[in-house]
Amino acid sequence: MRDEVDTTRYAGPILEFYNNKMYYSIDAVVRVEMNAPLRWLYENRNQEFPKGIRLDAFDEFGHKKVNMVADYSYWDETNQLVRMEGHVIVTNYQEKQTLETPRLFWDRKSKEIYSDTIVRVTSEAAKLYGIGMRAKEDFSRYKILEPTGPIRLAEDDSIGIADTKNYHGL
Repeated sequence: MRDEVDTTRYAGPILEFYNNKMYYSIDAVVRVEMNAPLRWLYENRNQEFPKGIRLDAFDEFGHKKVNMVADYSYWDETNQLVRMEGHVIVTNYQEKQTLETPRLFWDRKSKEIYSDTIVRVTSEAAKLYGIGMRAKEDFSRYKILEPTGPIRLAEDDSIGIADTKNYHGL
């Protein structure tokens, strides 16, 4: 009797990194810092961050511009698409605005971020709520696809009923 060989191809990660910190630079200036407690790299170059991820983006002078944090992330390298899930927070420090959503996609080809679920955008001027959102990847300009609820204005903390169907944050 022959020994049978299992020919099932392994589909799990080929590398595992703990307390991973990576830097991406342009012309010797750090532009992105990535931190993750656990990073899995797959044979097809996809990456998974099962315990969360934190990305900090910097401008050409080294000032923190944008921060992205998620409880979970999966990077599809073939399609240049990043999926973030859990409690996802994107903060643009220059615009002083924050996005919160349970699911966010980052299309690295088109340099856009978008969500197909509930979103909350908080800025110095207002709090906005809705379903679905599209934005530039640095969250400097955005559009809430289906605005919902009242708009809370920060100046006097009053609640205004606005034409939320036509408001897009641009």
